[in-house]
Amino acid sequence: MNTPLLSIVIPSRNNTPEVINIFNELKHQSFQDFNFIVVDDNSDDCSQYNTIMDDNFFLYEYPGKWKFGLCKKYNYGFKQAIAKKSKYIYVLQSDMKINSTSLLKELTSYMEENETCGAVGPIVKNAAGTVCWGNGVKKIRMGHEFNISESFLMRTECLIKHGLWNETFIYYGEEMDFFIRLRKDGYTTHGLANASVTHYGGGTTSYSPNQKDYHRPRYAILMIKLHNSEDSLYKKVMFFYSELSEQRAKILRTIKKFQLFGMFRILFLVIAGTFVGLVTSKEVS
Repeated sequence: MNTPLLSIVIPSRNNTPEVINIFNELKHQSFQDFNFIVVDDNSDDCSQYNTIMDDNFFLYEYPGKWKFGLCKKYNYGFKQAIAKKSKYIYVLQSDMKINSTSLLKELTSYMEENETCGAVGPIVKNAAGTVCWGNGVKKIRMGHEFNISESFLMRTECLIKHGLWNETFIYYGEEMDFFIRLRKDGYTTHGLANASVTHYGGGTTSYSPNQKDYHRPRYAILMIKLHNSEDSLYKKVMFFYSELSEQRAKILRTIKKFQLFGMFRILFLVIAGTFVGLVTSKEVS
């Protein structure tokens, strides 16, 4: 079996048609030196995958029981890609649409030409067409600048050298934590202007408001513990406060509507997430 230059890793749970559609889209890419790794997370029915007769398609059953979050599933897929000796790994999600036939070529070409780049991503648009990530985007999280997320190409050697994604993060933070670790070792991250995907949202797994309100403060505390230890207490508090803008807005809405149960529910989840973040080990798992 030939060693591919690129492995594409995508998790799946009860969204087989979307994953197959993505795979069929990839067949039209001008760059074809890749394999497609699906990590199925305890789906009710995977029989549709049996219709795919392609040597570059690999289906792996996630060995653990279903649990919220994607980090562990991606890591499981990364391990398969590492075993196949792929030079690069592309992170993709089933609720995405590829917008050009040159996406993989542009990403791999940039990495081949820029040896200090640890991760490169396309422009990521939402369903309304708004650019969320990629070239020209700068988002500050806990004092760190990020320009790519959700869909990007990584050097496999970086995963081997710096470790897989930190499974302490469940909903938010695993990508940002990895990018920070890359930069500390001299690698860069880059967003391309000539490649894009659309992320519709909701197809990878189902997220409830309860989970968001719990995991946002949890992730913020973990990020501060891992990467902002030298900042002042004031800065740490302000970083945390900034990350909870959505939760603060929701609490204000419930107060205006006299929805006391909703207000206390959000407050309870935020406090619970904060507490768990404080007591969780900050070491990379």
